[in-house]
Amino acid sequence: MKYNNDFRNDLEFGQMYETKFHRMLSEKKVEVKSDRQSMDTGNVFIEFSYKNEISGILKTEADYYAYYINDETCITMSVKTLIEKIRKLLNVNNAQIKSGGDGYKSRGVVTKIGNLLYG
Repeated sequence: MKYNNDFRNDLEFGQMYETKFHRMLSEKKVEVKSDRQSMDTGNVFIEFSYKNEISGILKTEADYYAYYINDETCITMSVKTLIEKIRKLLNVNNAQIKSGGDGYKSRGVVTKIGNLLYG
Protein backbone atom coordinates (compact mmCIF):
# COMPACT_ATOMS: atom_id res chain seq x y z
CA MET A 1 0.00 0.00 0.00
CA LYS A 2 1.31 3.44 -0.92
CA TYR A 3 2.28 5.70 1.99
CA ASN A 4 -0.29 8.37 2.76
CA ASN A 5 -0.02 10.58 5.84
CA ASP A 6 -3.77 10.67 6.36
CA PHE A 7 -5.59 9.50 9.49
CA ARG A 8 -8.41 7.84 7.54
CA ASN A 9 -5.94 5.89 5.41
CA ASP A 10 -3.91 4.90 8.49
CA LEU A 11 -7.08 3.81 10.29
CA GLU A 12 -8.22 1.65 7.37
CA PHE A 13 -4.75 0.11 7.08
CA GLY A 14 -4.67 -0.70 10.81
CA GLN A 15 -8.19 -2.11 10.79
CA MET A 16 -7.32 -4.35 7.84
CA TYR A 17 -4.60 -6.04 9.89
CA GLU A 18 -6.72 -6.14 13.05
CA THR A 19 -9.36 -8.01 11.06
CA LYS A 20 -6.75 -10.35 9.61
CA PHE A 21 -5.41 -11.10 13.11
CA HIS A 22 -8.88 -11.77 14.54
CA ARG A 23 -9.68 -14.10 11.64
CA MET A 24 -6.45 -15.99 12.24
CA LEU A 25 -7.41 -16.54 15.87
CA SER A 26 -11.02 -17.47 15.21
CA GLU A 27 -10.90 -19.32 11.88
CA LYS A 28 -7.47 -20.92 11.73
CA LYS A 29 -5.66 -23.53 13.79
CA VAL A 30 -2.78 -22.11 15.79
CA GLU A 31 -0.18 -24.32 17.47
CA VAL A 32 1.44 -22.59 20.42
CA LYS A 33 5.01 -23.40 21.46
CA SER A 34 7.28 -22.00 24.14
CA ASP A 35 10.89 -22.45 25.12
CA ARG A 36 12.15 -21.69 28.62
CA GLN A 37 15.69 -21.21 27.37
CA SER A 38 15.09 -18.93 24.37
CA MET A 39 15.71 -15.66 26.18
CA ASP A 40 18.90 -17.00 27.75
CA THR A 41 20.31 -18.58 24.59
CA GLY A 42 18.87 -16.24 21.97
CA ASN A 43 17.84 -19.36 20.02
CA VAL A 44 14.64 -21.15 19.11
CA PHE A 45 14.23 -24.90 18.63
CA ILE A 46 11.68 -26.04 16.05
CA GLU A 47 11.03 -29.77 16.44
CA PHE A 48 10.54 -31.96 13.37
CA SER A 49 10.98 -35.48 14.82
CA TYR A 50 10.56 -37.33 18.09
CA LYS A 51 11.98 -40.80 18.68
CA ASN A 52 12.83 -40.97 14.97
CA GLU A 53 9.20 -40.35 13.93
CA ILE A 54 8.02 -37.24 12.07
CA SER A 55 6.55 -34.75 14.52
CA GLY A 56 6.35 -31.06 15.31
CA ILE A 57 6.42 -28.65 12.39
CA LEU A 58 6.31 -31.48 9.82
CA LYS A 59 3.26 -33.17 11.39
CA THR A 60 1.20 -30.26 12.66
CA GLU A 61 -2.34 -29.75 11.42
CA ALA A 62 -2.15 -26.09 12.40
CA ASP A 63 -2.20 -23.23 9.93
CA TYR A 64 -0.03 -21.01 12.15
CA TYR A 65 2.76 -21.45 14.69
CA ALA A 66 2.89 -19.10 17.66
CA TYR A 67 6.27 -19.31 19.38
CA TYR A 68 6.53 -17.65 22.80
CA ILE A 69 9.99 -16.31 23.51
CA ASN A 70 8.91 -15.06 26.95
CA ASP A 71 5.65 -14.14 28.69
CA GLU A 72 5.19 -11.00 26.62
CA THR A 73 6.83 -11.81 23.27
CA CYS A 74 5.39 -14.16 20.70
CA ILE A 75 6.42 -14.73 17.08
CA THR A 76 3.52 -15.92 14.93
CA MET A 77 3.64 -16.99 11.31
CA SER A 78 2.02 -19.45 8.97
CA VAL A 79 3.38 -22.98 9.12
CA LYS A 80 4.12 -22.75 5.38
CA THR A 81 6.21 -19.60 5.87
CA LEU A 82 8.02 -21.08 8.87
CA ILE A 83 8.99 -24.22 6.93
CA GLU A 84 10.22 -22.06 4.03
CA LYS A 85 12.30 -19.94 6.44
CA ILE A 86 13.78 -23.03 8.08
CA ARG A 87 14.82 -24.47 4.70
CA LYS A 88 16.38 -21.16 3.69
CA LEU A 89 18.22 -20.80 7.01
CA LEU A 90 19.60 -24.34 6.74
CA ASN A 91 20.79 -23.66 3.18
CA VAL A 92 22.78 -20.59 4.21
CA ASN A 93 24.12 -22.16 7.42
CA ASN A 94 22.17 -19.86 9.74
CA ALA A 95 20.56 -22.85 11.44
CA GLN A 96 21.63 -26.28 12.66
CA ILE A 97 19.87 -29.58 13.23
CA LYS A 98 20.27 -30.72 16.82
CA SER A 99 18.82 -33.08 19.40
CA GLY A 100 16.83 -31.54 22.22
CA GLY A 101 13.82 -31.76 24.45
CA ASP A 102 13.32 -34.20 27.29
CA GLY A 103 16.01 -36.84 27.13
CA TYR A 104 17.24 -35.41 23.83
CA LYS A 105 14.69 -37.60 22.01
CA SER A 106 13.58 -34.78 19.72
CA ARG A 107 15.38 -33.49 16.65
CA GLY A 108 14.87 -29.98 15.46
CA VAL A 109 16.25 -26.89 13.88
CA VAL A 110 18.07 -24.39 16.09
CA THR A 111 18.46 -20.80 14.95
CA LYS A 112 18.71 -17.32 16.39
CA ILE A 113 15.41 -15.66 17.28
CA GLY A 114 16.16 -12.82 14.88
CA ASN A 115 16.57 -15.25 11.99
CA LEU A 116 12.89 -16.16 12.25
CA LEU A 117 12.00 -12.52 11.87
CA TYR A 118 14.59 -11.34 9.38
CA GLY A 119 16.15 -14.48 7.89
